[in-house]
Amino acid sequence: MGNRVSSNVAHAFCLAPLEPLPIVDARFCRPTPTSVVLPTLLFATHIDCVLRTVDGSPLLYWDGRRTALLDHPADPTVVAHMERKMHMHINTHDVFLESRILAKHRIMKIQVDFPELYKPKVTSRVETADGDRILFHANGDWSGRNAIITMSREPEEATVVVARIRSDSDKMFDEYIVDVVPGIDVAAVILVCTAIDRIASVLRGLIY
Repeated sequence: MGNRVSSNVAHAFCLAPLEPLPIVDARFCRPTPTSVVLPTLLFATHIDCVLRTVDGSPLLYWDGRRTALLDHPADPTVVAHMERKMHMHINTHDVFLESRILAKHRIMKIQVDFPELYKPKVTSRVETADGDRILFHANGDWSGRNAIITMSREPEEATVVVARIRSDSDKMFDEYIVDVVPGIDVAAVILVCTAIDRIASVLRGLIY
């Protein structure tokens, strides 16, 4: 895989497409770079909303009451539910997928730790037939919305950049933008970002 990690976060998104890696659905492994606007209400409230690209096109739908991503608000064919565990595993979300052809089953387990203030460490096990373990990590200033998300597939593959986090300074506390590398499942990256924000909020406002 290409897109090795660069120390320069600002230039981290000038990258070549990666091999498609479907996690939620192959349709979300888009052939061109995708920039999605994520409103902060995703982790802070139970309000439903439309997730749009930066040009205003609807991409996915967020069901706040179920903490779920949908491909259609009224008649979804794919639904990815986030369920946060409690007690000693309060920093962990299980993601369950439902579709018209598959019964509900777990596809991801996202654990978020904060070994350093404002610097989340993410471990995600993707439930594939091959038992892949995919690790995500946030590098940079997550609080300032100036970060990249990297990914590695254990044990053999090197770390690659899969997304960039950025924000308009005037809207930093209202929304931020996730630029996703071509080939990477956009829905899966959104779930990882939402898990980071939700756990940061739970852990006594580490970021907000």
